[in-house]
Amino acid sequence: MNPESRRISEIIGDFTPKQLRVGISVAAAFVVSVASGALWVGETIANTNAVKQETELQVEIGRLQTKYDIAISRIEDSKAEIKQWSAAYGHVNALLDESKLEVMRLSTYLGKADNCAFIHRQIEQTKQEIAGLGSFGFIKGSDEKREKERDVKEEKEHSDLENQLSQLQKQLGTCNK
Repeated sequence: MNPESRRISEIIGDFTPKQLRVGISVAAAFVVSVASGALWVGETIANTNAVKQETELQVEIGRLQTKYDIAISRIEDSKAEIKQWSAAYGHVNALLDESKLEVMRLSTYLGKADNCAFIHRQIEQTKQEIAGLGSFGFIKGSDEKREKERDVKEEKEHSDLENQLSQLQKQLGTCNK
């Protein structure tokens, strides 16, 4: 018989029952061995992947922990800086308030000083006007009536200027108060 034309059932029929049991046992042992080997290889690969993934996660956790620690450190530094800036701000505000008061005091003083200087100038001008009254007396004419009118007018001006001078001197006495 030609081995190529034989069927499987004929080939199996040539084996004895003992040979068939041994063959089936060997085949079963082979399948179990291959399955066990495949299971072991699969577990090893899975464990390797799990270890690799765990390592990657540990690295990521370390990186995030470092970022967290840096952020906490920056927050603490910022808190300290806020306290310093707050204290400096309070000090600057106090200085600013003091400066405002000083400016107001000096402005008031300057206003009074300027007012006094103005009043003093007014007094000097009034005194000059009083001194200048009657200085044109050399233009005396023959007309007595005009002379009398001029004298009355000069007396009224002199009286008005004296009153103005008196008022200015009173103001000068109270200008710095």
